[in-house]
Amino acid sequence: MNREQTKIIDSWQELSEAKSDRGFYLSISEDDGWIKSKVDAGYLRYLPTHIFTVTNVYATNLLQSHGFDVQINAVKLDIGVINNE
Repeated sequence: MNREQTKIIDSWQELSEAKSDRGFYLSISEDDGWIKSKVDAGYLRYLPTHIFTVTNVYATNLLQSHGFDVQINAVKLDIGVINNE
């Protein structure tokens, strides 16, 4: 992967448009998704709902290992808002 061209991903919508160069595709809903194989229908890797709300190196590495030239841009949590303060 060419790190100069790595796409920064800010939302599930943006992630749904990412393409793999290794025979995988993404199945994305409103708040989670799956990495699926184009050749092995049983191959699934889950992308959890929280990948955009925490620093998620794991999700970025998982996507990159499947040929998606992306980097997840996690947002900072506002703890006051979460706690209804």
